[in-house]
Amino acid sequence: MLKNKDRCIYRSLVVIVTVFMFILSIFAQSGGPYAINQSVISNGGVTNSVGGQFALDGTIGQAVAGQTASNPTTTAHAGFWNPLAAVSVSGQVTTPDGHGLRNATVSITDSQGVRRTVTTSSFGFYRFDDVATGDVYMIRIASRLYRFAPLTLQVTDTLINLDFVGLE
Repeated sequence: MLKNKDRCIYRSLVVIVTVFMFILSIFAQSGGPYAINQSVISNGGVTNSVGGQFALDGTIGQAVAGQTASNPTTTAHAGFWNPLAAVSVSGQVTTPDGHGLRNATVSITDSQGVRRTVTTSSFGFYRFDDVATGDVYMIRIASRLYRFAPLTLQVTDTLINLDFVGLE
């Protein structure tokens, strides 16, 4: 149980903290000068903003969802975005005897038909960055010396050691 002196100190601290938070909220909502030059929100972004105005345009590949509230200087969208994360897909292309196959062409094609290609390193390694999760991809290998079976898969997370072995 608190003594009278302790109760008085506790109440004083509560009052001081409350007044301090109130003062901070006044300054934070004053619309004073500030700028948001770049921000990433759920794989999306915002427009540049100066002078206390802020606008959320949406996220890449996602529409603005939910309710909207606005006043002359601020627009806020309350909603849920389910962003598609960008991950990496990488591995090695090898000969049937296990040696890395250099200069093979590796292509990854998404369900919309967008194709990206890379060339394997001198040890047969390849890597695709910024691959959107949730989509189905077909990966193909092209080489003058070996045949490779294409692979179709849904990417849900970063894939490493996605290796291909040449067929003679």
